[in-house]
Amino acid sequence: MIHNDGAADLEIFGLTVNNALFTSTTPATIAPNQSRSFTITFSPDASGIQDGLVSIFNNDTTASSHTFAITADVQGASGNPAISEFEINGNDANVTFTSIPGETYSIKKSTTLQTNSWNTIPGYGNITGSATPQTINLMNVINSSSDPKAFFRLERNNP
Repeated sequence: MIHNDGAADLEIFGLTVNNALFTSTTPATIAPNQSRSFTITFSPDASGIQDGLVSIFNNDTTASSHTFAITADVQGASGNPAISEFEINGNDANVTFTSIPGETYSIKKSTTLQTNSWNTIPGYGNITGSATPQTINLMNVINSSSDPKAFFRLERNNP
């Protein structure tokens, strides 16, 4: 979510990600005291960790660009879920994945990637697996002012 605290229109010239597996949408103009969402979509082609830097370019004279890091960790082997898409839309995130029917999964968040820093997002600790793709909408899980870095993972319960 991009909010315009200024007195003039905020022009967003571009929103880029330096990793081709992430794509983004660009809001055009944001009126004073208004907000607009933007979307970052992750389309993995294999298991593994993918990093990216998101850069937002605008006409703000005090901060003409803003950059932050994103990371996706795709685990598709040995019964782990296969994430096919991860999308950020403002404070929300959507994760689309396939998994093993009958198994249960948790969506976890960390701001540091440290071993004991992963916490289950409330309400997303007992997701039933499905052989067909399912999309989970995580409402209000991203707060860029208090958590400049947020990492998410989908974890099989009791592997």
